[in-house]
Amino acid sequence: MKKRLLSVLVVLLICLNFVGCSKTGTDVENSNKKIPKKAYIEYLEKNTKNLDVRDNEEFSSYTLLNSDVKDKEIFLIGEAHNIDVNYDIKWKFMKYFKKETNFKYLIIEYGFLDSLNINKYVETGNENYLKKVFMPNLEDYEFFRKMYRYNMSLSDKDKITVVGIDTIPSIDASQYLVEKLKDKNLLLEQKMDLQSLKEIYMQIQDVSKQEYGDKSSEDKLKDNYMDLKKKVNNVYNKIYNKEKYYREILNEEEFNFFIVLDNLKSNMDTFDFSKKGNSIEEIQDEAYLKREGVMYENFKKIYSHFQRGKYFGQMGLYHVFLHKVNINWFGARVNEGDKQFRNKVISIPIFYKECTNSKGTPISTYKDSDDLDKVLKQQYSLIKLNGSKSPFSKELRWDFINTLQWSSSGKTLDIPRDGMTTDYFQYMIIVKDANGATTIKD
Repeated sequence: MKKRLLSVLVVLLICLNFVGCSKTGTDVENSNKKIPKKAYIEYLEKNTKNLDVRDNEEFSSYTLLNSDVKDKEIFLIGEAHNIDVNYDIKWKFMKYFKKETNFKYLIIEYGFLDSLNINKYVETGNENYLKKVFMPNLEDYEFFRKMYRYNMSLSDKDKITVVGIDTIPSIDASQYLVEKLKDKNLLLEQKMDLQSLKEIYMQIQDVSKQEYGDKSSEDKLKDNYMDLKKKVNNVYNKIYNKEKYYREILNEEEFNFFIVLDNLKSNMDTFDFSKKGNSIEEIQDEAYLKREGVMYENFKKIYSHFQRGKYFGQMGLYHVFLHKVNINWFGARVNEGDKQFRNKVISIPIFYKECTNSKGTPISTYKDSDDLDKVLKQQYSLIKLNGSKSPFSKELRWDFINTLQWSSSGKTLDIPRDGMTTDYFQYMIIVKDANGATTIKD
């Protein structure tokens, strides 16, 4: 079957429909549980609440979080994508964290360019900006429409700014760079840089349409990609050699320009076609994992650029693990990385029981567990794992989590072996019987 590299160069979220999904019904061994079941049940009965996700001002079920939010700076929720209740959870937690912490920045699992358009929409209400952002579900657009109305009720100093930390598709990045330079009064050398960016934009379009399906077509695609990567690296170095000049002519747009330029290069570097013998699917899987480093670097740039403030975001499940599971995901890089972030993160993964996503795929990332099942009496439950005398902070348990698949080729996460449960996340949400989100039809 012939394939195209469109998903590689235009959309890096290769495994969008796999992030947070699981192999339903697969057994995961008990993670060396030694503390008696009775101790877990007694703890869980005191630290589990029915989670109210309705759009109201009732936050009594969120008081479990109150002891943590004051001292933390970054609040992350992890989801399986394309499930309807995710949007209710994100909205209600956004309001809660705003009320309790007055957080400033909403992290989204989109590129920085998308967040620029979303912010313009949130500031103006002009739907044309929102239409520039591809989002898979109707609920995505409705979320930001509600956010526009919500932000209107806040003072200027308290308004929420959206920040996209994900990779920027190469075709969008190159087009943006051209747009920002084409009307500038450039010197001759910089005009040549602009011409190079135009050629890169055209070549990305050509390569993304190139079909492959056998060794000959794959080899040709790899050669074309390596040529494109060389050109990107060349213009990248030329622009950075004249960084001061570019920052001066770009003025207030210099930060946006350079973070997009950095993402164009990192996209090229993420896909390593120089390895002999690797299939394109293997290269894509490797690139997906490298994406975590790009997200972290983007976040550090954004954190340094914007005024100080707290951050809240909801993204794919694995991104919010705060300790290594196969690799250091985004959350682990933040929580265990630079001193300014270290131990400043709260992670709240969502686990699902007998749910479906927008494609009708069964999602059951939660695995039945005797002690937990005794307290999960509602459709939505919030559990605090890091409370006083918590057994979850004394040993590692992974037995209530089904095997998690992270790639389109069926690769799964290993069961972690070190640390305690609360090293990976401090709270969790259990969702039962949720339905898929509303997919936008072409």
